[in-house]
Amino acid sequence: MVSYAVIICIGGFLLGRTMAVLFTMTLATSMAARQGAIPMAGHQILMQIWLATSLLSDALALAGQVVKLLKHLD
Repeated sequence: MVSYAVIICIGGFLLGRTMAVLFTMTLATSMAARQGAIPMAGHQILMQIWLATSLLSDALALAGQVVKLLKHLD
């Protein structure tokens, strides 16, 4: 039986990374919006590209988290 502390520890790294990314995206969007419409449009295009690659890497991170948890169970 896996304790909840192990699960929280393993998931804590992903939670911390997600919170850092959200803070950075919010700050970058705010700064682009202050510069005008054209910089904001460019920012939006790059954010969409970044989001697509980020979702792909998140799938790999989730798989890695499961593998680490399964190794801990053995």
